[in-house]
Amino acid sequence: MRPSLVLLDDLQDYDSAHNPAQVEKLVEIIRKDVIPLAGKERLSILQCATPICPDDLVEKIKQDKSWTTSIYPAIISYPSNMKIWDEYFKVFQDEQVNGLTHDGSLDFYKAHFAEMNQDAEVFNPSRYSEKDGHMSAIQKLLELKFQLGEDAFMSEYQMTPVEIKFALPITPSLVASRVSTLRELEIPQDNVQFVCASSDLNLSKYITTTIVVYMRDQTAVCIWRKFRKCNIPVNIPEQDYY
Repeated sequence: MRPSLVLLDDLQDYDSAHNPAQVEKLVEIIRKDVIPLAGKERLSILQCATPICPDDLVEKIKQDKSWTTSIYPAIISYPSNMKIWDEYFKVFQDEQVNGLTHDGSLDFYKAHFAEMNQDAEVFNPSRYSEKDGHMSAIQKLLELKFQLGEDAFMSEYQMTPVEIKFALPITPSLVASRVSTLRELEIPQDNVQFVCASSDLNLSKYITTTIVVYMRDQTAVCIWRKFRKCNIPVNIPEQDYY
């Protein structure tokens, strides 16, 4: 007997989704092992998955025209006036930081309920609990977005992972701003938090030593970094090595 239905549930995790080789391996498993299960009979395959990054398994399946893809974002449309939500989250963040109750932000929401909800549409309107200080699903979801951050929320709740791009233009002025005027082994006289010296031993090659001065304004200056040749045999007993 051959199966007529296959259910695939969350085949990828964070690590595999960010590994192109593992993504391709999962695609091959589906194509070579799962799809042929029916033999000459008809087979239905349903896959539930959360997209994690733009080139993961979910994206590969979406690009395959033999699959039909349905996406269910938690927030279908955002409120038209998001600026008033910025005011709400100022109160909300103060409550979170200082361990206060949810009363202040809830009162603000009650007072501006219609304006804050205008044009908002969610997939599940009942996704909130009054005992947690929520009056609507959009309030609950926007709080989650505020707490989790844009990237995690877009992936886990909106089913649309954000492609993270980072580029730092290297210019002469940028390099100059990072260069210290201190002489070798010179420790600044003001605003020093502590000085840290660290050595790393690479058997049979080098001992690397670095000395860094950490300032109170969260900057740091490397005042010494040297490589010294090392010829400790790699085959000596562990006790002698230490």
